[in-house]
Amino acid sequence: MKIGYYDAKRMVYGLKGKIYYIEENQEECYYLKQLVQIPESSLEKLCRWHHFKGSAETRYRSLTELILPGTALELKLSREWNYKELYLAALEATAKLCRVSKYQIYTVEGLVEKIQEKLDRMPQEEREKLPAFTAFFETCEV
Repeated sequence: MKIGYYDAKRMVYGLKGKIYYIEENQEECYYLKQLVQIPESSLEKLCRWHHFKGSAETRYRSLTELILPGTALELKLSREWNYKELYLAALEATAKLCRVSKYQIYTVEGLVEKIQEKLDRMPQEEREKLPAFTAFFETCEV
């Protein structure tokens, strides 16, 4: 019953998300900015995970040219993926890993806040086992 209610809301209000019910209205450039303007510690984690070394400049180049496309592959996005799809897929996958309740309508920012709360309370050993794409939503040093 609950699923039908939220699926109907998804259709009526044009909510995004495959798992979660996400209200969003941003342009693709917003999502690219969210993906590249991450804390240095998160970028380092992503580069370590993907075995990239180098200066800060080459890390950002690796992020846009290799890590983001690799993340899209990992999340099984279509070959024609865009930054909006990538960000929302990583957001939903991270929310699922953090066990955020799905039966609620979230804004993108609201879901990010829930994820950050869950990540902040998660034991370090458990956080280290999470996939690298969760680093896009971290707030504190790891």
